[in-house]
Amino acid sequence: MKRHLRWIVGVALMACAGETERHADSAAPDSTKPDVITEADTTGPEPVEPAFRLLGTEPFWNLQIDSVGLRFRTPEDTAGQVFGATRAVLVGDSLRWNSVGDAGMIEAVVAPEQCSDGMSDKTWPYRARVVLGKTTYTGCAEKQ
Repeated sequence: MKRHLRWIVGVALMACAGETERHADSAAPDSTKPDVITEADTTGPEPVEPAFRLLGTEPFWNLQIDSVGLRFRTPEDTAGQVFGATRAVLVGDSLRWNSVGDAGMIEAVVAPEQCSDGMSDKTWPYRARVVLGKTTYTGCAEKQ
């Protein structure tokens, strides 16, 4: 009898949790908070990789991430270094890409945290870090 009671209570609790989640999803998003990265950004029956633009100042750099691959550019190298397409991996609340190209290995990490580029008044929804070879670049990012 106790087993049946535990099972019924467990099912009732799961049903209540489902209702809470549905109501929470229907709330209007708060535009002042950074986007939340979820597993849906990287997994599913037909995954669609989110495209991102990462950039930083001092030194100036940018990284374009899309379904074609990753392209890292600086003012001195406007054509940029190309890295093969790779899937993002969800690590905690961050997305991480690792790839290899002629310039060596690259790792890009995007985390949901408001970010200022230090040059404009724009507030970016993500903080970014790129490691290219032995150099680490920090900056901001946005979904494209």
